[in-house]
Amino acid sequence: MVDLKKYSAEGIHEKVLECMEEFPRGSALDVPSGQGAFSKELERLGYKLFLGDIARQNILYQNGRCIQFDLEKPFPFKERVFDYGVCIEGIEHIENPHHLVKEF
Repeated sequence: MVDLKKYSAEGIHEKVLECMEEFPRGSALDVPSGQGAFSKELERLGYKLFLGDIARQNILYQNGRCIQFDLEKPFPFKERVFDYGVCIEGIEHIENPHHLVKEF
């Protein structure tokens, strides 16, 4: 099994996972997912994960629900498809963070 790289400061994934443990299980969108390290852990908790990244070919955790995803554009989903949205190390790298928050 490939070790998936985390693109965040130490402890960030663990803290978000700790928070997510408190919520009822459901579907979640993880963008940008990077290699998929966080998505893999969240699926282990029982969530149904959809991964998206601008560089889809970099997503190494393949669960059959991976798409190319540009945080600067409208989400390619109908409204209210996901129970949760996760964005770790993404919003601060885009030109229009307000757009991303509105889409979520």
